[in-house]
Amino acid sequence: MQDFKINILSICTNCAKDEFLKKYINEKGIYNQTCILCKKENLMTVDFYWNKEIRTLVRALVRIYFSEFEYSSFWGGVNNLPHLLYIENPILTHIYNENDEFDWVELEEGYGCHRIDLLFETIFEKNLFTDQHEGNEVSLFNGPSTLSGRERANEGYSPFIKLTKDVSSLFTNYELRLQSENHFILESELIEKFLALSHFIENNRDFTKQMSYFRARIGYNNHIAYQDSGIDFDVDFNDRVIKVPYMGADISCPPPPKATAGRLNRVNVSYLYLSSDSETAISEIRPHPSNYVSIGEFSLLEDIRIADFRKINLLHFFKNDRLLDDYVLLSNIAAKFSIPITPEEKEGYLFTQLITEVFRKIGFDGICFNSSISNNNGYNLVIFNPNKAEYKQGSSVLKRVEKVKFETVNEKFDSKFDYENEEDYIVFKEGRWQT
Repeated sequence: MQDFKINILSICTNCAKDEFLKKYINEKGIYNQTCILCKKENLMTVDFYWNKEIRTLVRALVRIYFSEFEYSSFWGGVNNLPHLLYIENPILTHIYNENDEFDWVELEEGYGCHRIDLLFETIFEKNLFTDQHEGNEVSLFNGPSTLSGRERANEGYSPFIKLTKDVSSLFTNYELRLQSENHFILESELIEKFLALSHFIENNRDFTKQMSYFRARIGYNNHIAYQDSGIDFDVDFNDRVIKVPYMGADISCPPPPKATAGRLNRVNVSYLYLSSDSETAISEIRPHPSNYVSIGEFSLLEDIRIADFRKINLLHFFKNDRLLDDYVLLSNIAAKFSIPITPEEKEGYLFTQLITEVFRKIGFDGICFNSSISNNNGYNLVIFNPNKAEYKQGSSVLKRVEKVKFETVNEKFDSKFDYENEEDYIVFKEGRWQT
């Protein structure tokens, strides 16, 4: 039997499904241990038995991918956290062979267990409730350990929902306050909060001098070409109107007096909105079929410091509940930046305009975020000072939109369930879960 103290619960990067778990193992792992899942050697591994951080990371990933409804009997689920990882899941591969001798370890004389059982027992052994630690752990059950599900609901506790669907209370609070308070009052409150978080999203490496980005605008200029201009005419007339794409100032951002309110800028504030590629730039202005779109290329004149919301790195936030709250907040902001709204709903931009002004005041040159309507994983870059980039002479092109494509997905909905009968389940009413 192998010495479990040397290699008891090592898992390799290949058996980690989640990208952040893979990254952690690659950064903190060691070679020459046997992975208990795939049984392979000479791969980067981390031992879950001796490494508390990686156990905490897996608990954080449970919070990201699963709601408490799915594993807690308090809210009607099956009270079996390890079950989430025994079956197909987005965190780890699930290879379980109870007859494999390698998988059994002797922990003390007369007592042994399966390595996989020990792995999950080690991850989920203690401090699962919010009242069992002082904010220094990742909780998997919301509320005191002494209350039943109905008691939790009656006391105002809500079950944890998966963090990918969660909404930060700070986010919601400031969105509501913007309906009745001036933005400059809220800005002063938020500056301290985001100063503390700024190093998590700061990117001063990827946005360097001479990097190119694209900007699109619906429309074009009409020019008249004469026969002596060198253009080959197929018809016999003296002049002809031709379509010329916008160039220079015509394709750049408008001057402040003409700047309307946008996703990140307030009215009469002119920011330069750019995209990573021409197709994303076209998608962001949402043209209709038959529209003509002018596209110009811009290059950075200097290195710039950007608040980068393209990918919030969980490895900065997985160690306790408080940090996970910050992760949810930044993820909410990233999603808010990415989703466009219709012109008649522009009051929905009040929050993104507020956050943008906060980041401008704490020293960023702009904000970068994913495009939710790009077909090629493009992203957007908004520069606060348009003079930090310039139009590339001769770069403009004109395109005609042939068609616009929409992609839809089905939302989960059990049509057999009696949603009108609320006697036997907990519902969300008046801002909280209740019976």
